[in-house]
Amino acid sequence: MIEKTVLFVDDENSVLKAIERYLIREPYRKLFAAGAAEALEILKNEQVCLIVSDIRMPGMNGLELLKIVCERYPDVVRMVLSGTSESQLVIDAINNGEVYRYLTKPLGEGSELRTILAQALEYYELRRLHKQLFAELAEKNKELSEWKQRMARELQVAGEVQRKLLAAQPVNTTNYDVRFFYQPCLTVGGDFFDIIQLPDGRLCVYVGDVSGHGVGSALISTLLKMTLSDMIHAYIDEGPAAICRRLNSYMHEHAMGMDFFATMFLAVYDPATSCWQAFNCGHPVPDLVGADTELKSGLIPDDRTFPLGFFNEPAHYSRDIEIKWQAQKGDMLFFFTDGLYEAMSNTTGKILGFEKMAAIFESLVKQTGGLPDAQEILRIIDDSGYDTGRDDCCVILVRI
Repeated sequence: MIEKTVLFVDDENSVLKAIERYLIREPYRKLFAAGAAEALEILKNEQVCLIVSDIRMPGMNGLELLKIVCERYPDVVRMVLSGTSESQLVIDAINNGEVYRYLTKPLGEGSELRTILAQALEYYELRRLHKQLFAELAEKNKELSEWKQRMARELQVAGEVQRKLLAAQPVNTTNYDVRFFYQPCLTVGGDFFDIIQLPDGRLCVYVGDVSGHGVGSALISTLLKMTLSDMIHAYIDEGPAAICRRLNSYMHEHAMGMDFFATMFLAVYDPATSCWQAFNCGHPVPDLVGADTELKSGLIPDDRTFPLGFFNEPAHYSRDIEIKWQAQKGDMLFFFTDGLYEAMSNTTGKILGFEKMAAIFESLVKQTGGLPDAQEILRIIDDSGYDTGRDDCCVILVRI
């Protein structure tokens, strides 16, 4: 630690000698000046913490000196020695911030002087620490701001890459029409989905949601989609249950299930039989509106098993719990993730819920007279006073 230095200024040598005698045992350097000019010269060459000056001196008086010190050396704590007749001048100087406090003459036996100087030096140290901490905080804030800017750029790039990898194409054939919309809550998101036309004319649609948000969930969701694409083409003839069973094993083999899990609804439509065959890994079932534009609640069985990554047990993904239902011409299915039905009201804080979300889909179908635009569902939810930006949102609409 740097030794603290105190400068005393008085044109009376006897006062300086008394001060030196009173403070002989104090653990700081004592410097002495016989006037303002000498004091200013010392300040040019010494790192002074505290200056104590008499007021009445020949030439420049003490208050004038301390005003200059305040301007040139603002970190130096300033005190005055004054008589009672000068009290108003001292009070004005204190109020103006030019003086920390004052000592009255005569100094007595020196005990008060020692106490007040110790307090002044403690005040200097506190100000020095405050300034140091403030500078360190400013530097940390600068580093944090730069880090946030770098992360924002990296997340933007990651989001662009993820969107390209997650990208699906709308499908319009004589057998089915498929539309979708995806909105991540951050630059990157945890939802994953795809629309796959198989060589024999069948259609595979899935929508899933990895737990959590941010980069980790985004990486897992992207990896799951890439893996699923291969598995669907390789094992589609074994059925949806076999694909989900293999994907769950893949997650455990690669230790994904330790920190993440994923819900998913995977369905395959066969135009040759007009039949849907699906498997549900803890995900809400799609809503279905018929050709009469009426919501068909309960038509799709709500049979589900555990989310992917929960348990490494093949029996949980048995073909016995696959879901099957017969499609009718004009059926419209609404696949979704939890960002829609868990959208929170901006006024009440309550979530939208399944029933209101399904009613919005049904109403939109009635208005359009056919398969609506997928993004329009989110717009209506937002316009109804709910915030869909708190979580990833994925919509897939299929019309038979």
